[in-house]
Amino acid sequence: MATSNPKVSGYVPQHVFDRFERFYQERELSMSQAVTVILAEYFGLEQSTVTPGGLLLEKVESFGDSIGELLERVTAIESKLSGSSSEPLIQKQSTSSLSGEPLEIQVSWDAIVKRLGASKSTIERKKSGFEEWSREKDPDGIEWRMVKDGRKLIFTSSNLNSELKSRLLKWLDSAGLSE
Repeated sequence: MATSNPKVSGYVPQHVFDRFERFYQERELSMSQAVTVILAEYFGLEQSTVTPGGLLLEKVESFGDSIGELLERVTAIESKLSGSSSEPLIQKQSTSSLSGEPLEIQVSWDAIVKRLGASKSTIERKKSGFEEWSREKDPDGIEWRMVKDGRKLIFTSSNLNSELKSRLLKWLDSAGLSE
């Protein structure tokens, strides 16, 4: 297929190529698509990568909330079936509903990856300026913070208004992540 995109070429050690080959095969991408995904993720760029079915990811997202909700449900089911994580994906904590203090939500790596639609490595590179970046990526514009909890990172969001609380709780329920 002809393209107007520039060509990138290089020589890599065999073990790097073997891992690259596994990467594009697991994701059912062409080699060119895999290089685009890897470079865009590395540089923290928005990805308009062509999916195996030929649709641009941006166009798929334009179908709206129903596709997003279905994907969240499928992901939650897959996560429950695999039993890969021993820790809960989401912990909801109400500091004091009677006093009107804000609801704080703590989120694990797996949950924030799902919520923001970004890989763990992309999120790790966004430590500086993470709050603003997460607000742009979050479907409801929620600003998340990285917080060290002992030796691990967790993600928290607080000071949510009632509308955002409601949307987030709905997402948690539809994704099968609520306690």
